Parts: sequence; C-alpha cells; structure tokens
Amino acid sequence: MAIDDGMFFFPSGKATCTKSFYNFLEDYDGIVSSVLFIAMMATSADEKRVRAHEFLLKYRKAMGEEGSEEEIDPSYYVKEFVKHDFAVCRSIICGFADVFLWYLVAIIQDCGRRRPEILNTNEKISIEDILVRGSKSEIIEFLLDRKINSLSYGGLKGIEAFANETLGISIFQDQESRDAARLLIECRNVYAHNRGFVNEIFIRRLEGSGLELPEIGSRLNFKIHKIIGLINLCVPALVQYDHSLAKKFKIQKKKINTWGSAFPRLSPV
Repeated sequence: MAIDDGMFFFPSGKATCTKSFYNFLEDYDGIVSSVLFIAMMATSADEKRVRAHEFLLKYRKAMGEEGSEEEIDPSYYVKEFVKHDFAVCRSIICGFADVFLWYLVAIIQDCGRRRPEILNTNEKISIEDILVRGSKSEIIEFLLDRKINSLSYGGLKGIEAFANETLGISIFQDQESRDAARLLIECRNVYAHNRGFVNEIFIRRLEGSGLELPEIGSRLNFKIHKIIGLINLCVPALVQYDHSLAKKFKIQKKKINTWGSAFPRLSPV
C-alpha cells in the first residue's frame, strides 16, 4: 500500500480557478495530506527502529557481549498501517466524494448569483417567504439555497441533469471520468448506509457504466492505487468544468495560490 505525493493529480499552482474550486482543492489536499502523513510516519518509525536496532548490536559487540543477533521486521509499522487498508480507503473515498459533490453545488450557486434567471422554475413560493426577505438579493439567496438542497438530495444524477439542462455545460467531457465519479459516489453511499457491503441498489445505479462491479454481499475494499486512479480521472474533469463555467458566467478566477495558502502538492509547472 505504498503511496507518495506524486500519485495524486493536482493542477498547476499557476493555473487559475474560482474561489469554489480553490475551496475544493483545500479540502482535497487535506484528505490526501492526512493519509500521506500516517503513511510517512509509519515509514519513518520503521527506519528509526532499524537504526536503533543496528546501533544496539554494534554497542553490544563493542562491549564484548555474546549471543545470537536478534532479527527484527524492518517494515513492522508499515505492515500495521496496511492492516487498516479498509478504513484508509473508506476515508479517502467518502472524503473525496463529499468534497466533489460540494464543489458541484457550490459552483451552481456561483452561477445563480451571476445569472438569477437560471432559477426559473414552476415551483411555488409562498408570500410569507417573500415578505420576510427585504431585498431581491435575499430572495435570490433563498431560492438558491432551496435549489441547492434539492440538488444535494438528488446526488450526482440530479446535479448533472441540472448542469446539462440549465447551465448548458456538461460536468464530464468523457464517459470514463463520469463512470469514475459515479463509482466513487456510490461507494460512499454504501459505506455510509450499508457498512460498505455491496447491495442491489449499488449494482443497479451503476448498470451500464462499463465498470467491473463487485459481487452483491462483498465488502468494498479497493486497493489504494485503484482509488487514486479514479480520483485522477475526476479532478481534471472538474478543472475543465470550473474553467468553462467561469468563462460563461463571468465568475472571478485567480491563480490558485493567490486565493490563499499554497498547497505543497500543486505542480510548479
């Protein structure tokens, strides 16, 4: 389960993005950093353990102590870390799926503030809801919040339909990135609602995706490299989506690292 900084895709630090996408990157970086920190701590602990053992052997030899040399496992803590691969993979998948969906609804809010007409709907709004809000901007925020709540409950399918029909720009440019996002989000739902055990709902929602799906009753526990591969299909899709929406709806963009703190894993190119 060896992982390092270079495995996860991060856009160039010189690239421009919206504030919502910067917030996504901040959360995404936090998910990656937490896992890498634990992995590096396990590796460091093993290295120090081996050095300490070698020093003690040399000391005993210098002191003339006799006895067979002990052997230790040089990868003890890394192996202990690997034993928790289910919890690690669940943490990455659930964390990434959450921030992925959060970004999609956040950028829709940004578009709605720039062009309130996208909120045109046949839904009813009470007179009381209008009267308790003193300005047009407050009414727009109320409608945005209501729309976002309904989209959030609809999951990726509902958000994607709204993006295609109302915003006029597809979230995904290819089927591969769409399938990767669908799989990660459905895995997150199974972890949250069924302890990670695959059920018929999971299989039904991913039918026609072209993905190799696990058997019903099995517990989701992907290898870390599989998860990284799926994430690395999703992030570039969001980069392009953010660029397209910012251009169409005239949403402010700045260089990624000028929005806030620089991320160490962002490519300097």
